[in-house]
Amino acid sequence: MDQADEEVEPIFLDAEPDGREDPEVVDNVERRHLDILAKARSLPCKTKTEVEAIKDLVTQYKTDIMNTETDEKKTFLHTMAVAPNPTDQIKYLTAHVLANSNGVKLMGKRDNEGKTPLYLAITCTNSNRPFLLAATGKPSSDKTIEHVSKALAVGENLGGESTSLHAAVISQRKITPAILGQIIKMAPEMMFRIQDARGYTPLHLAVAASRCVDSQLEVVRALIARDPSVLEMVSRNGSSVYQYHMLSRKSAIADGSEKPSAGTSGNPPRNMNDIPVPGGGQKPAAGSGIKPPKPPTTVNGTGEPVPGYLQRKPTFRTKADGETAGSPVLSTPVDPPPDTATARKSTSQQTLTQDSIKVADGIMNELKLQSLRIMGCDAVLRCLHTDKELWFDYEPGPRCQMTFRDFETHWEGLEFDPTLQYVALPNIHFKPSQDDDQPHGRTRDDAARILEWLGRRGVGRVLRVIVQDGTRMEGSSEPGGYYHSNETIASALKGLDVEILDWRRPDICPATITQIGRCLRELRLQWSGNNAMLRAWSELQGLPMLARHRKLELISIAVPEVCFQPLLLWSGRGVLTCSAGRAGYRASHQEKSR
Repeated sequence: MDQADEEVEPIFLDAEPDGREDPEVVDNVERRHLDILAKARSLPCKTKTEVEAIKDLVTQYKTDIMNTETDEKKTFLHTMAVAPNPTDQIKYLTAHVLANSNGVKLMGKRDNEGKTPLYLAITCTNSNRPFLLAATGKPSSDKTIEHVSKALAVGENLGGESTSLHAAVISQRKITPAILGQIIKMAPEMMFRIQDARGYTPLHLAVAASRCVDSQLEVVRALIARDPSVLEMVSRNGSSVYQYHMLSRKSAIADGSEKPSAGTSGNPPRNMNDIPVPGGGQKPAAGSGIKPPKPPTTVNGTGEPVPGYLQRKPTFRTKADGETAGSPVLSTPVDPPPDTATARKSTSQQTLTQDSIKVADGIMNELKLQSLRIMGCDAVLRCLHTDKELWFDYEPGPRCQMTFRDFETHWEGLEFDPTLQYVALPNIHFKPSQDDDQPHGRTRDDAARILEWLGRRGVGRVLRVIVQDGTRMEGSSEPGGYYHSNETIASALKGLDVEILDWRRPDICPATITQIGRCLRELRLQWSGNNAMLRAWSELQGLPMLARHRKLELISIAVPEVCFQPLLLWSGRGVLTCSAGRAGYRASHQEKSR
């Protein structure tokens, strides 16, 4: 018999050792599905003409492919998703089916077990990569992938169950990081917030220490980028994404593989009384009759007024124009952390290698950074559970006069996280002392000394810096005594990575800004009304130089109320347009049309 005329035997699911399945357990619809699949396998697909033959096959059996289901509610895509030994024919067959408006709807169909074809393709033995390639990218068109996303939004919108995205994160090593990245891109938005039976989101599962492979940090970043608010979600045992990661690391430490590193040593607190709060110490036990300590009123029992105290909430978040406003005391209760033993059961007992530890450290830092960026202070305290200071909001006491040495002595007990959510400094003036290098009356450096002090305490990144600057120094006769000089500002910030700068000094020199602007995402400027400064800011060697860092998103300019002429600032990345009003300018970044 000629090889071309040789009959190809179909390969059935759940086959006997000889490759066949008992005909009695296969219903007629499933048999027709398997026959179509077998015919597709027999077709070559190396050339465009040969691939068109697979398309003709889909047209020939359109009714069976698009409109039939087995007794178990399995569609043709379900059958193809679990096909053993998948080949390129499966990839092109899947693409042609999904290119049909009726075929793409099958991707959202659930069988009797509640599983979609995509879920089966991910979780089957060794995963069906050809099917996944066609379902998430080429050879399917972008329009097809958009339709697949909409179908999944209907088919997998069930809380309390694992979705295809959960399965993809767990099966990353089988389906390859590239396919996982495509699934993350095309997954509908609601899938990122769906929690499985244990309350875990896909992001929870992605940050487990047992999955800390080389590509995992990019996976975590991709998941966060799709929906950053997931960082605040907690599982059924009360663990946030960050806490789940830390507990999975502790589980690996308990297995003797990883040495405790900074931020991972010790057991997590088990109840409200053990939860650390910024500034050190613990909350008093409930019912103990002990009230939380009040801010001290004297320094070291000397009777001198306290140099100041730290605010536990930011005082700048409520007004868009950058003006400060009062803030209420923390009122949201801090949730107790999850139980360690429970968390261990939910993660693999795989221990960590040195390479995995590096990846885990990167994931830990990324989770912390993104949490500090998007969360309010209450949520940060709930989700991070750290005994280190996460911000420095300094407010001097009334009639407070002190030297900088007094300040250092008073706050020497604070331990800071390397990344602070914000630093807010008042218009403070330190008294001169015999240790000062400069005579009283020269350009001030009070805020700069505090920022440099933070750098010496291990702080390397501050997401937002707010400095009140603008009152004449007592006894100063020089114009420079009003504000910190441009040189002082540049020196104070050169060792810090600042993302939002709100230094309230009018007319900061553009050269100063470009020196410290490598990490700036938002810049808030004060304008005195001097038109020469506007020209300096808008010159090519001025603010447009910040575009080289490709991070700047917004510039806000506070202007005098007497000015109502619109401004236009040009940058290398686009146009910064400003609209004037009594409250000031707010610049919005618009990409330049090409």
